[in-house]
Amino acid sequence: MFGKRHLDRYLIFRQGKGLAPGTLKHDAVATKAFFRWCARNDITDRNPLGEYQVRNTPAPARYMPSHEEITTLLQVLRDHWNLARNPDMRFFPVGKRSFQRDRNYAILLSLLDTVCRM
Repeated sequence: MFGKRHLDRYLIFRQGKGLAPGTLKHDAVATKAFFRWCARNDITDRNPLGEYQVRNTPAPARYMPSHEEITTLLQVLRDHWNLARNPDMRFFPVGKRSFQRDRNYAILLSLLDTVCRM
C-alpha cells in the first residue's frame, strides 16, 4: 500500500530532476486529494495520506537595497533641500525648508531602522 514515506521518496526523486518547489507541492497536494477521493468513494479502505502534512514552498527572496544605495538615498534627500544643489528651494521659506528637511530625514531613518517597506 502507498504511504507517507512513499510520497516523500517520490518527491525527493522529482526534486532530483530539478523541478521547482511549487511543482513538488502541487504533486503532493494532488496525490493527497486523489487518495481522499479514493477513500470517499470506497475504492480504498482508508486514506493513507490523511495525516500527511504538505510542506509549504519557501518564500522567494526579497530585494534588499545595498549599503551604497541607502547612502545615496539619504544623500539625495539632503541634496533636495540644499540651495546649492536645488535652486528652486529658494522659493520655500527657510523655516519651512529646514522643518521639512529634518522631518523627511527622520521619517526615512525610522523606516530604514525598522525595516519597513512601502
